[in-house]
Amino acid sequence: MKMRTRILFTTLFAVGGILQLAFAGEAKPVPKRVLAAPSFPDSFDVRSWKEGELQTDLGPAKFQDMIAKHDGKTLSLRRFMVPPKTWDLKTAKNMLDDARDQVLRGDKTLKLESEKDFTVDVFPGRTFIFATDSDKSVIRMDYFLLKPDLFIYSYSGPKSGLGAKEVANFFKGIKTMKEEPKPKANKLLQ
Repeated sequence: MKMRTRILFTTLFAVGGILQLAFAGEAKPVPKRVLAAPSFPDSFDVRSWKEGELQTDLGPAKFQDMIAKHDGKTLSLRRFMVPPKTWDLKTAKNMLDDARDQVLRGDKTLKLESEKDFTVDVFPGRTFIFATDSDKSVIRMDYFLLKPDLFIYSYSGPKSGLGAKEVANFFKGIKTMKEEPKPKANKLLQ
């Protein structure tokens, strides 16, 4: 079952996460990259999958969630299919600022503890850590822009769980890989 799940998620991200982004000021495009399949810790064995659609300021956007739970802690990965015109109208910084502001507007019980920009293979991201009013639980969200999609790795649970090795490894797992060309079908099989 675990192998089938990995194959499913690898296929999902290889097909859905193809990147076609050119950097401003550079004449050559960035090589096509896809999101490497995420690795959820084995101990987070209550798994679920969810799809839906959210309304954004630039139109509807579909999403897919992979969720894994264990002992009051939740890890998740959301693939958010950003409306295409967003990439034309907003910079990466604007998109990440909007993400932070949207979370804070959506849940008044959260307060921003920290935020830090990062890059993976030259692609921008930002880590947000939000605390609840009770200060006993936290939410960490790593937003990663890999055009045409936004990926959100997240943890929610007790503050003490945020430093756990398996949680840290989940966030270290944000990686891209080179898009492999699809093999050509054998003419005899067509």
